[in-house]
Amino acid sequence: MRTLPILFLFSLLLAPLASWADDYEETIDVPFGGTLRVDLNRGSIEVETHDQERVEIDASLRGKVGLDVHRDGDEVIVRSAGPQGFFGFGRGGRVRIRIRVPQEFHVDLNTRGGNIDVQKLIGHVVARTSGGRIEVQQIDGNVAAETSGGRIEAKEVDGDLFASTSGGSIRASEVHGEIEAETSGGTIRVSKAASAVFARTSGGSVEVDFSGQPAGDLRTTGGSIEIEVPKGAGFHLRARTSGGQVDLDDEFHAHGSVSKSRVDVELNGGGSDLEAHTSGGSIKVKQD
Repeated sequence: MRTLPILFLFSLLLAPLASWADDYEETIDVPFGGTLRVDLNRGSIEVETHDQERVEIDASLRGKVGLDVHRDGDEVIVRSAGPQGFFGFGRGGRVRIRIRVPQEFHVDLNTRGGNIDVQKLIGHVVARTSGGRIEVQQIDGNVAAETSGGRIEAKEVDGDLFASTSGGSIRASEVHGEIEAETSGGTIRVSKAASAVFARTSGGSVEVDFSGQPAGDLRTTGGSIEIEVPKGAGFHLRARTSGGQVDLDDEFHAHGSVSKSRVDVELNGGGSDLEAHTSGGSIKVKQD
């Protein structure tokens, strides 16, 4: 006799989980140099640019969710909105949103369950997600990217880059400012680094190719370190490994202390400081 009431209650709990899709479009006039702020409970975010003084929002909504969109001064604010299910079931629904902003604009993006992509922006980028990857490309400004569950890729950044992930790899290419990269679960690969690189990983190797002055601090407890510098570049190298050896290119002009597992040397006349430390592999340093 209790079966029907239990099934009825269970159906009520699952009701907010029923999928349904809807589209949302809105255009907001805003001057160049403003800021877009997005905060989603669950969903992916894509940001592109155009040469118009307006923000265009195109979203697909799934589940019991809506969007709260408004302008506050030079800021456009987009937030998840909608009812929650019983006892938190169906909370927030899911959104897939694509936004076009003026080319000169700043973005501050946050989602608790999706990917973030930003392209061709003149402005600063802040991107945070708890459950997806982050990709940024052709950014004329500083970038801060954090994810708890995916990889980070940054290409052609004319500014500083901060990248942090607990569950994936980090790749950066053609970053003209300083790079700070940290991951607990993957490799770090940096190519054409024009400035200092500070990289730390507990679960993979570190590979850095400098196009500018070599400098920074590279550390891993679970892999090897490979460093490539421009031919003739001078710097002060301090490198140490507990699980392999330090290998220097024969073409370097080296002056200082060199052993199998530790070096403290001025290379090609010396210069800025570059440190490399690993507990689980070898360290290789070469010139291109």
